[in-house]
Amino acid sequence: SLPYAAQSKGIVERVQQTIWVTLAKRLPTYLGDDMDPEARRRAHRRTRADLKAIGVSELLTSWETFRGMCAAEIAAYNARPHSSLPRILDPGTGRRRAMSPDELWAAKVEAGFSPVLVEPELRDDLFR
Repeated sequence: SLPYAAQSKGIVERVQQTIWVTLAKRLPTYLGDDMDPEARRRAHRRTRADLKAIGVSELLTSWETFRGMCAAEIAAYNARPHSSLPRILDPGTGRRRAMSPDELWAAKVEAGFSPVLVEPELRDDLFR
């Protein structure tokens, strides 16, 4: 399934919106349709002018910072309860709630799950 493709599965679209679009909206250079047109135009022009003049813009996030933000967003997504996962009794509150992906993964590992690893030469083809 491909993101933003109408014929794709809805799960991919949901993850795309929940993780990546939410993260993008927190960046100073977000240029989405739901943004104020004047602010979008200003940000676009400023970054392009900075890049042309000095080769860098203070509005652009460094690659290392961006990768850290991505890792943090993924960690937060996996730590949050998901309604499609089994329900458990929350040890902190004593109430029933859905498991988080991290909790489900830990439970599977504890039960003896061992992943089947893909050979490195097949990994790229399977990823596509």
